[in-house]
Amino acid sequence: MNIVVISGSARPKRKSHQVALEVLNRITKRDQITSTLLDIKEYNFQNLDYVYKNHPSPTEQMKNFSETITKADGIIIVSPEHNGSYSGALKNTLDYFLVNFLRK
Repeated sequence: MNIVVISGSARPKRKSHQVALEVLNRITKRDQITSTLLDIKEYNFQNLDYVYKNHPSPTEQMKNFSETITKADGIIIVSPEHNGSYSGALKNTLDYFLVNFLRK
């Protein structure tokens, strides 16, 4: 089984990233499970202009993120709460790759 953990905050002193790392660490210890961390802060996608599948010139980062999500059997999203919802950086990223998240 392939599990992707998404660290969903891009703020400088984010606490939720430590939680994402702990989740990844615990998953890694399980037999027959591979895991990958996707860090929203590292990807730093620009504000959405085109969804990934319609993007005229997707970057290598976009391709990597898309492929990683597509290959995942499951996804765990770790996000802080901002104003009663999840982070804007996470929302922007989810919008880019919405099709890749279907049926996960």
